[in-house]
Amino acid sequence: MKQLELALYPGSISEAPGETLAVAIPSDERPLAGHAGYVDWRTGGAISRQLLSGFASGELGEAVLLSRQRPFSAARVLLFGVGPIDSAGRRLQRAFSGLAERLLLLKTQLAVLALPRAIDFELDCEFLLRGCVQALSAQEGDQRLCLVLPDAEGHRLPLDSALEDVSADARKRRVAVDISWIEAQPATESLAGGSRDATRAAHESPPQQM
Repeated sequence: MKQLELALYPGSISEAPGETLAVAIPSDERPLAGHAGYVDWRTGGAISRQLLSGFASGELGEAVLLSRQRPFSAARVLLFGVGPIDSAGRRLQRAFSGLAERLLLLKTQLAVLALPRAIDFELDCEFLLRGCVQALSAQEGDQRLCLVLPDAEGHRLPLDSALEDVSADARKRRVAVDISWIEAQPATESLAGGSRDATRAAHESPPQQM
């Protein structure tokens, strides 16, 4: 049986637990805003450097892997393109399906999701669910993927509504979908210290396209 879990985290994305920090990048939102923009700021512009160099663009299907970026605790950062901000829902579904495939390829079971302001979670979370269910159903054997959604106080109701629409297809594909809460963790690193570490960490290893 495949399993998709959406873990709602009430705290900041800076303290959210996860092995991979997955950052959605639109092709036409500059500067980045929302959680994606926050990650860029806290890492000393690590994402902006990839965009300015042309190594990343945010086009649909693109994926760029970065090494750990402090102050975030995740071992790696995965930038995944979602295309233009006015993309139709099916394209957004393809973007999340591609994200899930790459997270499974990286053997990530716990990933923190950082969305740009351009993605309206309340309207678009159904495409998140459908894309991940589609990717999981295509895998061989039992697989599990957990996406951590930070600052999630307002996410439960839209997720419950989206799950009602997706549940029949998920059962058909033999994918169990669960929604849960995880406790917030106390902050362990100051902003100033995190920014210095981020600038240093950004140069530790080169980015890789997936």
